[in-house]
Amino acid sequence: MKAVLDRLGGEYAVVLLGQEQFRLVLPLSCLPGGARENDILEVSINIGPRKNYEKRQKISRLHARTTRAPMLNNRY
Repeated sequence: MKAVLDRLGGEYAVVLLGQEQFRLVLPLSCLPGGARENDILEVSINIGPRKNYEKRQKISRLHARTTRAPMLNNRY
């Protein structure tokens, strides 16, 4: 996806993302070295397979624990 580095200010940069020019404010540390205003940037978003696996495992363990828990009698 294409983006334009709109402006730099302090510790942050404003990037206009895609044809819709969605405004994104990023720390300067996220930009490639030497990036300047009006530079065209190539942006990619990837799925973190390891993090997804860990999250699914955690949810699976929680689900197993809650479905094995004994039912409590609700007495009012």
